[in-house]
Amino acid sequence: LLGGALYTPWGDGNMSERSFTGTTLGAATALQLNSLSPTHFAAANVTGMFYSAGRIYYTESGSHDLYWRWFEPEDGLVGAQEFIASGNGDGLDWISTTGATLAAGRIYYATSGGALQSVAFQNGVPVPGTQTTIAASGFAGTHGLFVGS
Repeated sequence: LLGGALYTPWGDGNMSERSFTGTTLGAATALQLNSLSPTHFAAANVTGMFYSAGRIYYTESGSHDLYWRWFEPEDGLVGAQEFIASGNGDGLDWISTTGATLAAGRIYYATSGGALQSVAFQNGVPVPGTQTTIAASGFAGTHGLFVGS
């Protein structure tokens, strides 16, 4: 959720934007992924996503990493190059993520086991050793998280 718009990756490999007032969703508008094929951006495999400082961060089904790409919400442009923010030797594992959001300097993420976890986020990366369990259960089946005001 960013600036009153909800950005959503879909199982068909597309991404959409729709307005969200806190109670009402507007009609979905497809983002132009500009030739990003599923091998270049596997939107269908995204399991969690959040935005920070011109980047979308996301996890993918079957991957231990947290990735990021440049993102311009003004025109819906998704960057072509993928970067790894976490999971590549930092001791954090994102493979069980089923939803993610960023709030107050922390990533909140649901896991396939039903837990809600949190980890500090600084300078564009999660901070190893700051993980906490918010709830040990109750989040099974979560397919997305976002913070609204």
